[in-house]
Amino acid sequence: PWSGNLGSSRSMPAAAEPSPAEVERLMSDPRVRELQYKLAHGGEKFKLEVTNEKPQEVRNIVVPEGASEEEQMAALQRAMEEEARNKQREADEEARRAAAAKAERIAQSDPWCYVLSGAGTAAANGTYMRDGTAVKNGARVYVNERGFLLSHEVVGGGEGWIVGVAPKAYYGFQTTDKLAPEEGWAVQEHGSSPAPRVAHVEPLMAVEAAKREGNAAFKKGDHAAAVQRYGEALETAAACSGAHGLSDELLAVLHGNRAEARLQLGEHAEAEGDADAALELDPCFVKAYVRRAKALHAQERWGAAEAALRDALEVSPGAREVLAQQEEYRVAALARSGKEAVLSELSGLLGRLSALVRRK
Repeated sequence: PWSGNLGSSRSMPAAAEPSPAEVERLMSDPRVRELQYKLAHGGEKFKLEVTNEKPQEVRNIVVPEGASEEEQMAALQRAMEEEARNKQREADEEARRAAAAKAERIAQSDPWCYVLSGAGTAAANGTYMRDGTAVKNGARVYVNERGFLLSHEVVGGGEGWIVGVAPKAYYGFQTTDKLAPEEGWAVQEHGSSPAPRVAHVEPLMAVEAAKREGNAAFKKGDHAAAVQRYGEALETAAACSGAHGLSDELLAVLHGNRAEARLQLGEHAEAEGDADAALELDPCFVKAYVRRAKALHAQERWGAAEAALRDALEVSPGAREVLAQQEEYRVAALARSGKEAVLSELSGLLGRLSALVRRK
């Protein structure tokens, strides 16, 4: 069992109603006396300034003609109370929207890892990866390289997240949420101040980060590093199958990118495999057809390469990249067929060029 007590969860403070003492202070202010005069003469919009607060705007204060000072004070107080209720309604609506957004985020969330930083206990900082498929109290268990756990526990009648090495709790947060909170953690018996800040990394975030690193490596010409990064992205996606945002289109792009990097390394059979995987995920991925054709052509499978390009034109008729690749392979085929075929082709080209010149 874990030792220590979980920190309390936090709630939004409610807006306070103006107190009678505050109203009395306002009514003794010379500016309020001026307001009373204006109210008596049909004023509609005035600003009241309250100590340590921004100016409050009170609109459309209506009092009977010839109202007494007490009636004017009562009208002013009613207006201030209405203003406070309006602010409370706005705060309630903002809290409702925030709660709905949080509930949606939690429903879609299944973090790939957490990153803790700023903890007074240095060993508690770092990246916490999933501890295999371990789950406790409806949430995954995470562990960092020093053996610290991040898990959802039930301790002493309370429920929440704990960071520590059982049975020693270093930091805690009381909540029923299955997504660890970013801040507001309480320092437990064995922890040192300050408490950590916790960032969660969703599977999509991890995959996109590895993809960006792969793209950067490819642009630098480090194709081996690009293959590795794209592979890491695909491994993360495979481990998180079904996670929010991990679409077939994204996985197809990763396979397609790795196919191109492998072509640059001369790994033609592997590039063919990636191109095939990309097309299985997205049959309309024209670049994957082209990369498949290149991989097949490099393996001297001429007919299969040409068929891949024809398939690409079925998907995207007139695609320039595909047409250019077809022409390149046609010329290569002529070169393979022998000297006479090349000369015949050149003769035909010269004839077409002469006809074009005569028309000009």
